[in-house]
Amino acid sequence: MFSTRVPHRQYVFSIPIMLRIYFKYDRSLLTGLCQCAYRSLLTFLREVVGLKNGVPGVVMAIHTFEEYPHKFHPHLHAIVTDGLFRNTGTFYVMRQTDLKPLEDLFRVEVFKFLRKEGKITDELIQKLRGLRAKAEQVKHTQDTAEVNNKESVNIIDVSKYQPNKVPSLT
Repeated sequence: MFSTRVPHRQYVFSIPIMLRIYFKYDRSLLTGLCQCAYRSLLTFLREVVGLKNGVPGVVMAIHTFEEYPHKFHPHLHAIVTDGLFRNTGTFYVMRQTDLKPLEDLFRVEVFKFLRKEGKITDELIQKLRGLRAKAEQVKHTQDTAEVNNKESVNIIDVSKYQPNKVPSLT
C-alpha cells in the first residue's frame, strides 16, 4: 500500500544546558521530551504541507551520553518523512521551508511540559528566552562583523539539500 521510497530527513532536538539536570535525575521525563518533539513535528508539517489530518512517519532515538555523567546531554535524533501521509497512503512532500518555526514550536512544547511537571517556573522560562534572544543578537553582530571585515562566511543550510530516499528492502 505504501511506497518504499519516501523522502526523509534527520532532525536533532536538543535542550538548553540549564534544563538537562531535570532529565538526568528523572529519566521518565525523556518520554515527555519525545512527545514534545513529535507534537512539534506534527504541527509544523501539517502547517507547511497544508494537510490538517496528515501523519508523518517518525523514528526517534534518545541519546544521553550517559557513559560520560559529567557531560549528560539528553537529545533526540529523529528520522522523519519529508512530508505527510493521508490515511489512504498518499504521500504529500513538504516544500522547502525555513525550519526556525519548528525550533520555536519545540521550545514552547518543552517549556509547557516542564512547567506542567513542576520542574520550571515562568520566571525561569523568561530567563531562558532572554538568554536566547541575547545569544541570537550576539551571533548576528558577529556575522555582520565577519561580513564587514570581508572574511569568508560559510553557512550551510542542510534543509536545502535534496532529501535522501529510503532504500528498497526488496
